Amino acid sequence: MALLLFLLRHQLAALAKRVEEISFPGGGGAKFRDEVRDAQSKLEKLTDSDPTAGTTALPPKRTVTPREKIRNRYADLEAAMSLILAQLPLDIRRQPSDFIFYDLRDFKGSYPLYEVYSRIRELASMALYADEKALSENDARDFDELCATFLEAFTIQFEEFRKRLATKATTSE
Repeated sequence: MALLLFLLRHQLAALAKRVEEISFPGGGGAKFRDEVRDAQSKLEKLTDSDPTAGTTALPPKRTVTPREKIRNRYADLEAAMSLILAQLPLDIRRQPSDFIFYDLRDFKGSYPLYEVYSRIRELASMALYADEKALSENDARDFDELCATFLEAFTIQFEEFRKRLATKATTSE
């Protein structure tokens, strides 16, 4: 608790300068300035009596596991594809998997794109349920590279689809 007060002392002081008192319906309320002064005086007493109070090291950051890296990269891939698809008119906008399957599959040479996307989804699912010891940093790195390459191919196919869509719109007018 002392560490928390020590770390937040500047924010508490700033809060006290902005808000002195707050009242709630039914007679409840709080006087921040008095509360902050009490907390600051307690903190000063603690730090004066214990010279190591302000030098306590924060706990080390938790490392991100390969499973989490794969899960996060898959979520980022889905989000990136959704942002790309947001450029389409609402009436033809779809989920990334549906767009790849229904709209890009008939497009020249894009069927492998759906196969790769399906494999990426399978790999992400397998990583989610795999034993943590079975996944390595190399697996996460390979998955990241696969997703980056896929996103490049998806972007190229999407741009060609958009051009084809624009051509259809101009010829139908």
